[in-house]
Amino acid sequence: MVGKGNRERFVPVSKEAVLAIGAHWRDRELDFEGAEAAIAPLPLLAPRVIPPTPRARAKFGARQPASEEADAAPVVAGGYSVRGARGLTQWALRGQGAHVPDLTEAERRQLARSSPHAFRHTCGTQSVAADVPLDVVQRLLGHASLQTTTVYVTAEQKRLRAEMARYHARLRAAPDVPPDDGAGA
Repeated sequence: MVGKGNRERFVPVSKEAVLAIGAHWRDRELDFEGAEAAIAPLPLLAPRVIPPTPRARAKFGARQPASEEADAAPVVAGGYSVRGARGLTQWALRGQGAHVPDLTEAERRQLARSSPHAFRHTCGTQSVAADVPLDVVQRLLGHASLQTTTVYVTAEQKRLRAEMARYHARLRAAPDVPPDDGAGA
């Protein structure tokens, strides 16, 4: 995958993600596991429908049809631009937000402002929280320096401090309740 900084890196994905990408390719009338994928490096995700105008085809890197008959053939397009990926992400999140009834209005607004880059940070932070070794997180995110990756350790430590502060605030609010020492009865 070519990602941030226009650098190529290996990105492990789940079987479910591979199946979803395969379905997206079928929607684009392409064969994810066939010769098309092996012959030319095609973008994993791309718009399904591209307007037939020369400007739109140029914008998305679509092949120009050689003739009127060729126009009916599948159009192989370039991948999403940064702006297009952001728009797609926001569209998807707005749709998903409707299915999460427990969100406050502020949380819905924050979700609507999310970007693909926010998912990158979330992945880094959650990986560190799940005790994924820091050098693995570094490689996954494509950081040249381990120092850059330690930002996610700091974020996780900040979250830990915030959660503990909430815990202690609850204890102060109910001083007569003995704290649960985790040992059980």
